[in-house]
Amino acid sequence: MTYRELLELYKHGKLEENKKHEVESDIERQEAISDYLFDRDAVDNDIFSDDKNLDDAESENDFVKMINSSIRKAFVKMGMTILVIAVAVMLFVVFALPNVVSQFYYNPGRDIGSETNRMSLDMSAYTELRIPGYYRNNVMVSDEGYGDYYINIIQNMSYTGNFTNVSGKVEKGKLKLYDVNTLRKPSGNVFAWFQATCDSTKSLSEIEKTGWEPVSSAGDKETADERINNLSENTNYLAYVTLDKMMTYDELMSFTDSDGYTYAQWCAVCTRNGINDGTEYFTVENLGFNCALSISSSMVWDEEKYPNLIVWNCPFDENSGGYNDVSSVDENIKDTEYMKTHFVSLLRYMADQKQFLKLMDEEADVYSSAADYVEKNGLMVYGFAFVGDKERIQEVNARDEVYQIYTQEMR
Repeated sequence: MTYRELLELYKHGKLEENKKHEVESDIERQEAISDYLFDRDAVDNDIFSDDKNLDDAESENDFVKMINSSIRKAFVKMGMTILVIAVAVMLFVVFALPNVVSQFYYNPGRDIGSETNRMSLDMSAYTELRIPGYYRNNVMVSDEGYGDYYINIIQNMSYTGNFTNVSGKVEKGKLKLYDVNTLRKPSGNVFAWFQATCDSTKSLSEIEKTGWEPVSSAGDKETADERINNLSENTNYLAYVTLDKMMTYDELMSFTDSDGYTYAQWCAVCTRNGINDGTEYFTVENLGFNCALSISSSMVWDEEKYPNLIVWNCPFDENSGGYNDVSSVDENIKDTEYMKTHFVSLLRYMADQKQFLKLMDEEADVYSSAADYVEKNGLMVYGFAFVGDKERIQEVNARDEVYQIYTQEMR
């Protein structure tokens, strides 16, 4: 009779008394062995070695070995499972988690086409709209993971001979520049039309006779003229020119020097006005666009949604040593409808870049409402900016169309 059959008879109460006591003794012994095995800190193959002086039967030793082997297999299996889980978690943390976290924040290095990243295009539109004289269209990005990036905003063209790159970090949707001055927006009152309450068909000179005084960075006209006369020779300045009377874009393009070149490099467009107690008033946003050939861009964007976003998008031709299609770009810049489309596209594009605007601490509504206004009213220009030396600035200041000029030395 096998021991298993013996156990079956015991379970059903069919064993003789002496056999019953033997089985119960065996059960008690096996329970003691099991308790001992589970209570041990380490289980090894020598648990029941000869030095333990155990005199159990061969069947008992086989049973113990079976239990020991099962426990070892369970521990090995559990260990392998923990190892696999630990490796998977480690790989996720190292490779996947940084990208997952980054999806929730502005990614300046996201590719747009083969030659453009997101922040290069955003910065191109933003600096053209907001920061005359400091156009930037090339941003180098180093991805640090978890929504953090090192950035370097490259200067590709200089009016002073000095090239100043702007470094910083984008950390979880927040921008930190190590030099905030280079890309600082001009103050709101660099043009004398700032907070002017008047009839837009009149000139500032006429309005001034009614008692109005300009609230501008240059002060009154006499103070502005005196500052220009005190400028240093052979130094380039950024000049903000307030037009005495608002011009259409066609009129601005006709406002040229004796050689036929337009004075304006960037023009400030009226993007918001209204009626207050029957009087027209202006709240200038100092939004504008480049209106002279300056620097080429080779960028990719949604041209159907934002037509003419980049006016001069001509790759450099290594064979000719120059940029392609310069003559056609020059003609486009003189075309009012073309440049109106360009300006509106810039405004619409920027209004759609809400994450970027959050970096710059601005609201999208300013740009979308400006686009609506220009689409309805066209391009009316109240001022422009250009880079020049003292002699050039004095030449422009002498023109009857100019009310005053505010100057800053190029940074």
